[in-house]
Amino acid sequence: SDSPRFHIRLVENTQRLYPAHKHDYFQILYFLSDAPTIRIGLTSHKPKAGSIYFIAPMVPHQIRFDQATRCMVAYFDLDFLRPGITRSYPLAELVRSAPELTPFAWQNHVNFDLDAVQSARMARATASMIDQHQSGRIGATEIVRAELTLMLATLCQDYEAEFAELSRTLPVV
Repeated sequence: SDSPRFHIRLVENTQRLYPAHKHDYFQILYFLSDAPTIRIGLTSHKPKAGSIYFIAPMVPHQIRFDQATRCMVAYFDLDFLRPGITRSYPLAELVRSAPELTPFAWQNHVNFDLDAVQSARMARATASMIDQHQSGRIGATEIVRAELTLMLATLCQDYEAEFAELSRTLPVV
């Protein structure tokens, strides 16, 4: 369809190794259990319960799920999150216009292992997005967009100190 893409689902009871690939949308993986090693770019990660990963468009990655893995997977187009941004920018420039996308820029430099409070907030946000996405109700898309934006912006505030430190030592994002 011509409308912006958004989808969210719970992955469980699945044995799957996705070959290395990349895609043209943003993807968030929120692990509710430990999982086999995954790769994002050139970096390997060992997900555990409460880990969250941000995969920017066109970043190669390889994901593996086993039968014990429980993971919330969400993906979206930029124009779903920010309908007013009408052209594509490199991620480093995009975070100036859409700062809630900052975790995608720093994925392989910040450990996004959520504490109990953050995990509870993430569980509420993802449950709301799933319910609204499946409901087909009036305003559901707007509620999903608001939940997604709030979730990302709140995580940015949680990791603001790490982002600021990285900005001093690595190329500016």
